[in-house]
This record gives sequence, C-alpha cells and structure tokens, in this order.
Amino acid sequence: MNDPGVDEPIEKAAKDIERDPYEHQQREEEEEEENFLDPTCPLIAGTFGPMASAFNLCALVQNWRVFLPPQITEAHGDNIKDPAWLVAVNAVSLICALAANLALLLNVARRLRFSIAQPITIIGFLLASFILIVLVALASTPGFQTSDASHALTQAFYYANFAAGLYFIIALLMLATVWGAYRGHYEKEFRLTVSQRTLMLQTIGFMVYLLLGALVFSKLEGWEFLDGVYWANFTLLTIGIGADFTPKYHTSR
Repeated sequence: MNDPGVDEPIEKAAKDIERDPYEHQQREEEEEEENFLDPTCPLIAGTFGPMASAFNLCALVQNWRVFLPPQITEAHGDNIKDPAWLVAVNAVSLICALAANLALLLNVARRLRFSIAQPITIIGFLLASFILIVLVALASTPGFQTSDASHALTQAFYYANFAAGLYFIIALLMLATVWGAYRGHYEKEFRLTVSQRTLMLQTIGFMVYLLLGALVFSKLEGWEFLDGVYWANFTLLTIGIGADFTPKYHTSR
C-alpha cells in the first residue's frame, strides 16, 4: 500500500525529466562543473602562491644588474648594487604576497572567514603583482639599464618577472572564485579534500627545503644564492642537464 502524497512528487519529477531530458542532463552537467571548479582555483592559488613568493624572494636577495668586463660571462661579472628604494619596494611586494598566502591558507584551514580572507588574498596578490610590474618596467628603462654593452640584467630581474605573472594569475583566479561564490555558483567555503590540502603543504615544504638547501650550499661553495637555487633545483628534480655548478669541497659533498 502506497503512502498518500509520496507518489505524486515522484511522478511529477519523472514527468519533468520526460518532458525535457536535455534540460535535466544540462543541469546535472552544470552542477558537476561547479563542483569541479569550486576547489580548483583555491587549490591552484595555494599551490603556486608559495612558488611565486619564492621567486619574489630570489628577486630580492640578489642585485638586478651586473658589470661584465671583456670576455666575462654574467656568472662571473661584478654586481652593481641596487638602489635602496628598489630593494625596499621589492620587500613590500614580498610582504603583500606572504600576507595573501597566509590569509588563503587560514581560509582553507577554516581558521579565517571567507569574507575576510578573500579580500586580503586578492588585494595582496594584486598589489604584489603591480609593484613588481612597476619595478620591472623601471628596470627596463635607460635610466636604470645602461645602454653600455658591458652591463646586463641578472637572474633576479627575471625571477621578478615570473613572480609578477604568477601573482596576477592567482589574483584573477581568486577573483573568479569570489565572483562565483557571491553569484551563488559556489559555496563560501572551500571544500578541499585532505589530499588537496596536503598538496598545498607539500609545495610549501618543498620550496622551503629547496631555498634552505640553496642557502647552505651557496655559503659552503661560495656561490651566489641564485646559483645555489639553480643547483638545488636541478639536483632535487634529478634532471642533470649539465654540471655548471658542482660541489668542490668535502663538506658540501
């Protein structure tokens, strides 16, 4: 014996599906797409944000220009000290990015509300990006980069380019997430799985491990820090495309 009132909603739903099966299928596909996109943007931001900050740090710790005597490569050139204002503004960019990363991680860990964390994250990454873009633009002008062929821009300058690009992309992704959340497409709470959160933490751990290793070996071998980063990167990833830098001392071996 059927319960009264139960069959009617079932029959109505069945008729709705029969009436427009394509609409029902499209609705399901849209829901699946939203469920896929919901964690994707914060996952990308949480993974590449620390990487961009590592690039920013690399752009901060070394001078952007080098003097090249005749028949001398950039690796053996004489560093030209950066202006104090460039170092200070570069440091501000890194601070903005670190604040943005921290707000995002706290939001993912549900320690900071969405409405507070996301403005900090988006504004922080945008500020970091715009600051580096301005610095890169100024460093490309004749006033900073002399036309003398004996001068060149170092790795640090290009690390700043990479960091600025990543910051800007991450900010756009988080803007899309916030827009979708306030439009009702996503929940105002990130639904990341344990493995997704672990990936973010692993990225942070890897970058810290790489930079600390680069610092230690650059001190032991007398390399520039960014040369140590280059060596540590290719060593950890076991790429082995060349032996531009090899440990010479027993301690570092």
